[in-house]
Amino acid sequence: MWGDTPITEQRLGVGRKKKWSAEDCERLAKEVNPKLSMILSTFKNSREKCLWIEEGYGEFWCVPQLFIRKKQKGHPLGGFSRISSSKTKTFEQVRQRIRDKFPIFDIDRETFKGASQRCLFIDPIDGNFWATPTIVLAGFRGNPNTRYNRTSTKLRMLPEDVERRVRERNPNLTLVYGTYQGTKKRSTWIENGLGEFLAYSQDLISGKQKGHPRLHDLRCARAANFTKIIANWEDGSEVICQGGYELAVALYLNENRIRYTSQRVNFPMPDGHTYRPDFYLKDEDKFLEIKGYFRKDSYDKWVWFHSQYPNSELWDEAKLKSLGIKARDRKWDKENISFINPKVSMTE
Repeated sequence: MWGDTPITEQRLGVGRKKKWSAEDCERLAKEVNPKLSMILSTFKNSREKCLWIEEGYGEFWCVPQLFIRKKQKGHPLGGFSRISSSKTKTFEQVRQRIRDKFPIFDIDRETFKGASQRCLFIDPIDGNFWATPTIVLAGFRGNPNTRYNRTSTKLRMLPEDVERRVRERNPNLTLVYGTYQGTKKRSTWIENGLGEFLAYSQDLISGKQKGHPRLHDLRCARAANFTKIIANWEDGSEVICQGGYELAVALYLNENRIRYTSQRVNFPMPDGHTYRPDFYLKDEDKFLEIKGYFRKDSYDKWVWFHSQYPNSELWDEAKLKSLGIKARDRKWDKENISFINPKVSMTE
């Protein structure tokens, strides 16, 4: 029966629903806050607002069920004061939380008035700025003095920390500190035995990039279906040939004992892209670009590169025919060339 169900169980939703009387609502509200009293003449039901009085704060309107379910404890002004007094953080507490998340930041004590009010943040790298501590801790997008947003604490890492994290994956890498501007911008790195290269620090930290692009090219070549690798006649180094014309030119240079290197250095372009010629002739100080035919974007890159480096030459299909160079296919001279295929291992 309903009469056998205790009031506390009724509050938790056990048993049948009951139409609360004004006296029951007032009694349960006083369990939450003894200073509350209801104006009984304004009561209609437990789901509609009625007039209440709290000692020290005065009258206010509220739904009785909010007190019964303990979702409200009294007058709104009193509630704000209770919340603020229980959640107020001191300057030292806020400062410690800021420094735990952003080690290089500090807060100016003179301008600090509370965690929810703007104050001066001290940033020794990008300059001081004004911000609200709670916003900084909840979802900080970056120092407004910078041109790009930072979405995580990784972007605020110091160069020493970045270099340490990268060396955990590849101990042969060294960061050129003067080029570091953040993990989302390219910095200059040096890998032992391979030289300098540009890379995003966050890619090296996450493992998306392992190291020098030369190693990346070799990995890509080993995974490609139609890439060939031959040995340079002079020093025996691997020459990665992508396509029949590059392979034919490399064989031509080997047969005629022309000193060359497989050019794998990226030249940065003004639009953010990079250009990489195919070969470099040592004795002639000349870059070679091997193209059987041009796509539009490739041709634009070549025009830019040739304007910047006049000591570059294009060997197109006509030039190759004049030299007697013909494109090689996969069936040509399998005994001397290793065709890199996931299903076929490379043999020298």
